[in-house]
This record gives sequence, structure tokens and C-alpha cells, in this order.
Amino acid sequence: TNKKKCKEVALHDWFIYAFARELGFKWYIDHEAHMLYRQHVGNVVGANVGVKAKLVRWQKLHEGWLVKQSLLIADILGYEDEWPIQKLKRYYYFDRLSLILNVSKLRRRLRDRIALALFLLMPINK
Repeated sequence: TNKKKCKEVALHDWFIYAFARELGFKWYIDHEAHMLYRQHVGNVVGANVGVKAKLVRWQKLHEGWLVKQSLLIADILGYEDEWPIQKLKRYYYFDRLSLILNVSKLRRRLRDRIALALFLLMPINK
């Protein structure tokens, strides 16, 4: 059931974003903070600040954990048949190449596009 799957979601911010988009809520990036946010000790990924944080994130990428979280969220929201999700599921060379060629549809910021494209060049442990 979705309730059981929702309990497996560790990336709550990713899930909330995807859920809001699924419901058609308007979304915009505001450069002014309107809520307080505290990262707790048990935060799974944490802020991507510093060398240690980047190494932790890199390891999660290499292990395929972040891809699995993306696939889980897509499954809960009914996106499992969408083209980028199908490509992520298979993760064959030509699937990754297709995602790289369409990276501008997947990420907004240039640095995030570059990072995603570089990630897609490497195989992951599934």
C-alpha cells in the first residue's frame, strides 16, 4: 500500500515537492526564507555543505540510494510509466545518454544540470 511505501521515503523534501507538483500547486523559488528549518542529527542527507557532506552525498549516489528514493516517490505518485522514470529503472547506457541529452528538463540550475549529467555518466550499484 502507499502508506507502507510512504514510510520508506527518507527524502521528505523531495516527496513534498513532487506531491505538490502532482496536485498542480504553483511552485516558485523565493530567495527570502519564510519558515524556520532545523536540520536534526539524524538527517539522512543533510546540507550539501563542506567536503564531508559532499562525500556522503556522492556515496549515496554511487550506491544507488538516491535513485531508489526517486523511484519510490515516482511509484507512490503514479509516475512509474513516465519516460525519465523508465530510463532510471533500466539505467542502461542509452537510457542514461537520453537523460543527459534532456538534463535541462530535469534540473533548473546550470550547476545542477552539470552535476546530474556527470552522475549519469557513471554506473551505480543497484
